[in-house]
Amino acid sequence: MQEKIAFTRFDYFAHGKSEGEFTDFTIGRALESALEMLDHIATGPQLLVGSSMGGWLALLASLERKRQVKAFVGIAAAPDFRRACASASAPPSARSSTATA
Repeated sequence: MQEKIAFTRFDYFAHGKSEGEFTDFTIGRALESALEMLDHIATGPQLLVGSSMGGWLALLASLERKRQVKAFVGIAAAPDFRRACASASAPPSARSSTATA
C-alpha cells in the first residue's frame, strides 16, 4: 500500500538556505518562525521532528501548540543552553540577547 504523507520543511532564519545574518539569529525568532508555520501552513495533527537546535525548537513549539502537535521526535536534541551562553564574561548586550527566548 502506498500512502502520501505531507510534510513541511524549512530552514530557520540565517540557517541553511534561508536569508539573514547569523549574528541576527535568536532562539525567540526561530520559535516564532516555527509557530507561524504551525499556525499558517500546517493543517491537521502534527508530528514535529528536529535535530540538535531544531530538536530543542521542536520541543518548545510542541509545548506551545499542545492541541495541534501529537508527537515530537528529537534527534540529538540540544538542551536549553541560553544560560550557559550568557556567561559573566560576555558583554551585557550579548548576555541579554542570549538569555531571553
